Amino acid sequence: MTLLWRRLRNFPVFVIAILLLVCLYTASDSGQEIRGNFMLWGEGLHTAANSRIHFSASTSIETTIPGGELVYGFGLLDRLYLRKGTFYIVTSTPSAFPQREHIIARPLDMGPDRDLSPTDKELQFIDPSEAAMILGEQALTVEGFTLIAYDTEQFMHHVFGQEWRDIPGLNAGLMRATFPSTSIENADQWDDLAVLDNTFVFERAMIVCRVAAQTHGLSKSWHKMISSTMAVNVSNTFWEPIRRTTVQNTIGYLPRLDSRGVIVSPPTVVSEMPFVTYIARQGSSRSLTDAYHQDLVRALKELEWSGLCQVYVAQMEKMSLTQQLEIMARSTVRIWHVYICCSCLTRSAVPS
Repeated sequence: MTLLWRRLRNFPVFVIAILLLVCLYTASDSGQEIRGNFMLWGEGLHTAANSRIHFSASTSIETTIPGGELVYGFGLLDRLYLRKGTFYIVTSTPSAFPQREHIIARPLDMGPDRDLSPTDKELQFIDPSEAAMILGEQALTVEGFTLIAYDTEQFMHHVFGQEWRDIPGLNAGLMRATFPSTSIENADQWDDLAVLDNTFVFERAMIVCRVAAQTHGLSKSWHKMISSTMAVNVSNTFWEPIRRTTVQNTIGYLPRLDSRGVIVSPPTVVSEMPFVTYIARQGSSRSLTDAYHQDLVRALKELEWSGLCQVYVAQMEKMSLTQQLEIMARSTVRIWHVYICCSCLTRSAVPS
């Protein structure tokens, strides 16, 4: 899987969540292994993965939207073309696609009165009859699924240089557990390919663009980059392939719960009552007051003493990644708190 990236100093933990989200567009309920490319966009092409590239594709083959609907800021496209830093959508029906600003933006930091409307440098719509003249007759095909994280260092906070690992150590472990077939490589591969002056075509790609996502109407209500995805209808088993793969590859088994929330298999972890986990953040700056924390623990322990459930108070920062995933996989109920910050209130948090 490949990451196209701008030469960022930082790379946030949220990218892992996005990688999991977007790859599910190609996942099936069978839990089969998910393969593809993860990319961060930037100056030229930079890869962080094992991608298979070959000539054979005609540039006149049109770009399409899988499923027929494109989510603002999370543009999933089949046969997206790229040449000299500019993306191209080849289509005889441009009206079938969202406006350009809903797909991509100028790669600049956000700020007051700054116009980030995309130009022809970022993305162009061209007719198949024009493709050979603009892109050449053939393109280098990048196989599989590619995520293009189109963000600037303004919103990247956890990585230095081109290092994709985060300080808590979650990115690397989750990548290896969830996408075990992916090999992470240096940026040199794409630098070498860029000098070939060729056109690339991604079999399936998603451009993740914060500015484009915020053009959706729900952004004013949610105030989050993922606002536009709230309007997407998915099945109840949407996350299941990723959950199974991640848990199985990390802790070595998949806990199965019955209708009461009791673990019934495998035999080594069978429980007699539901497992309730309270994720305490008392060691962080975003924590409950000590009094609220103690009251919550006391109330949970009373439930345990009454025989209704088994309670575990977890401090994730003191646990390994494997321990964190195991406790979450075995939990019937998970309790944590939400951080609240207002100009009229001191820093505090309440249970959620």
